[in-house]
Amino acid sequence: MSEIKKRLQTFYKDITTREVKFLLNNQPEITFDELFALLKDNQLTIQRCTG
Repeated sequence: MSEIKKRLQTFYKDITTREVKFLLNNQPEITFDELFALLKDNQLTIQRCTG
């Protein structure tokens, strides 16, 4: 789980172990297929900063 938390901290600096456990449904690890199923319907929105 610590490896997943480390990787998620790239995007979510303050993510807690409790939040990682929730995302993994209290499983010690997750397969690629399970991760893909969780993420496939999400969209990344990029906003351009104007200044």
